[in-house]
Amino acid sequence: MKKFSLALILAIMMTSSMVFAASIDYLSNQSAKMMLTLSRTAATDNSADLASFNPAATATFAPGLYIDVSSQYLMKLYEQDYTWPGASKETVKQEEPTNYLPNFYAVYNAGQLGAGKLAGYLQLGIPAGGGTLKWDDGTVGTQNALFGIPALLTGNPLAAQSPDSQSVEGTSLYYGIGFGVAYAAKDDIVSVSLGGRVLIGQKNLKLKGGYSPTGSLSGLSMSVDFDYSATGFAPIIGFDVKPIENLTFAVRYEFETVMKFKYEENKIRDNMGGTFVPQIRSGLANNFGIGDGLEFKHNMPALLSLGVEYKVMPELTVLASPTFYYLSQVQSGNDVFNSDWFGTGYDLSIGATYNVMRELKVGLGFTYTEMGVKDAYYESGDLTGTVQMPLSSFTIGCGGTYSVENIDVTLGFFWQHALAQSFDIPTVTGFSAKTEYRKDVISIGVGLGYKVF
Repeated sequence: MKKFSLALILAIMMTSSMVFAASIDYLSNQSAKMMLTLSRTAATDNSADLASFNPAATATFAPGLYIDVSSQYLMKLYEQDYTWPGASKETVKQEEPTNYLPNFYAVYNAGQLGAGKLAGYLQLGIPAGGGTLKWDDGTVGTQNALFGIPALLTGNPLAAQSPDSQSVEGTSLYYGIGFGVAYAAKDDIVSVSLGGRVLIGQKNLKLKGGYSPTGSLSGLSMSVDFDYSATGFAPIIGFDVKPIENLTFAVRYEFETVMKFKYEENKIRDNMGGTFVPQIRSGLANNFGIGDGLEFKHNMPALLSLGVEYKVMPELTVLASPTFYYLSQVQSGNDVFNSDWFGTGYDLSIGATYNVMRELKVGLGFTYTEMGVKDAYYESGDLTGTVQMPLSSFTIGCGGTYSVENIDVTLGFFWQHALAQSFDIPTVTGFSAKTEYRKDVISIGVGLGYKVF
């Protein structure tokens, strides 16, 4: 039971889309404008989406109410090759898109208050997760889990066999509600912000497997379906300073978010009248705490984002920002963020915008993402990444914003290419499966900004 349960629990827990961020869950692409440069930590363009990237700068806006809404479509092209011991190479794919990734921002700058200016902001969106991953032919991880089930259910170690069919589908969405205030002093030279974000995590895992009628279980097929959810809160602080004209430095720190997930069983079924359901349910609950109403801890890591913006000339602005994700420091109750497996992940981003005319601004950006995954993670046999495949990558973004009076329209694009990696992954057979992971993500985003008054 341990081999099967271990692989299953890790598949259940790690089904995020993980698009464009050096973290298991976080998403960096939080607006269409972000896609232009991939770097907005120190941006100062008076757009409401800075509530997410540079909240302190919202206090430097001209007085008024600002709105920004956007959504993105993502094509997630994932592939893995694996050679199961004694079998030929299998190639499996995941091509389920994320049809929309929405964001809404509102900033109200109240103008002068005492020696400075005061602003408040609100943000709604999906800051982590990102949709569904659907492997119609399973992964090396589901192959590993399903291979051991016949031996588990019959009590005969020699009864283990490869499944005839398998699939896994995981959905992970973290709905975010962010809010805060910002204050700018000394003619907008220094501004600070204090806010927070409520995260509502909603996840689902569906796993199916079927076996040959000639095998030890005479054509058994089974399915497992769990929802699990959690709510957490994290403070967020920001700092923005302009030491000289045209130069801005900014800092944003997001504290660790405590997330305690609770399972809800949708179904555990087999095609034999439920004969084996009690054994599966009991094994999941007793060995690894997976069961209806049971809970586990899976915190979101703290992150630190630093940024610089420099206006080289009135038409040209250059931006850069490193962001660090402290995975190894996360306090979790399930060893997902084992310090032997993860270090500190980071994004290194640089971008630029150019006003080709007064109404039209175009941008180009580049990001290198280091996941901070150690070799021990892949070599441990704990196959947490076979659904989402946490790979380091580079991302190229571009796009443009067209502005007319108080309205602007943005069209953005990015391509994320992961660096393929190969591993020898331990299996329940006692031998290794030679495995290679590859993936690309292509996204198109549209956005609308509006200064209401």
